[in-house]
Amino acid sequence: MFTKDWTPFTMPTGETIYRPTIKVFVKEVTDFYLYRFLVDSGADLLMAPYSLFCKLGKKWEDGEKRFLRGISPKEECIVEGRVHDVDILIGEISVQINISICFVKENVPFILGRESFFNYFIITFDKPAKKTTFAFVDTSI
Repeated sequence: MFTKDWTPFTMPTGETIYRPTIKVFVKEVTDFYLYRFLVDSGADLLMAPYSLFCKLGKKWEDGEKRFLRGISPKEECIVEGRVHDVDILIGEISVQINISICFVKENVPFILGRESFFNYFIITFDKPAKKTTFAFVDTSI
């Protein structure tokens, strides 16, 4: 188990907000590289931009096609993505897991949603303390 402080973000208005994030190592073609992801219990999928996908050595068309829609019901807000399995390493507990990430050819944030990632952790958000606790669940048992 480990706990992470929330990350401060400065808004265009100058206001500072705090969000739950975690740094994970993503397996690219030759090695693991560090990325910061937003931990989002309201997101169904894990998501990352196409720029990361290009570093994985995979074929775009081999991924499962998904159409993503946020809170807007408008057709023009639908975005196409591709789901690929990716190895990540959680440095705080030295655990490597294989998760499915939906990559999108748009300007999207790095998001760890419920599908896949949340299968490996019991995650507790403590908003007043601005901390998130991750308890690893060994799914191999």
